[in-house]
Amino acid sequence: MGKRTAFLVPLCGLLVSGLVLGFYPISAFVYGSIALMTRLGFWLRRRNTVSRLGGTTLAGARLFFVLTNFGVWMLGAWVPE
Repeated sequence: MGKRTAFLVPLCGLLVSGLVLGFYPISAFVYGSIALMTRLGFWLRRRNTVSRLGGTTLAGARLFFVLTNFGVWMLGAWVPE
């Protein structure tokens, strides 16, 4: 799979779901975190070991958590109760 395809497939999936379900204030943070996780995957391709796979998996999850929560904090886009 090419680099362009690896970035476009998940981002286009998010775009289509956003068009159907609606966008929300932190969408840019979600898109950015998905793009950065894709970059982590490309980094891992050249350095593939079991320990790096585990570390990259945890790093991707933390990256998504931190960036999206930062977006909520920065934009004040709290989920309504």
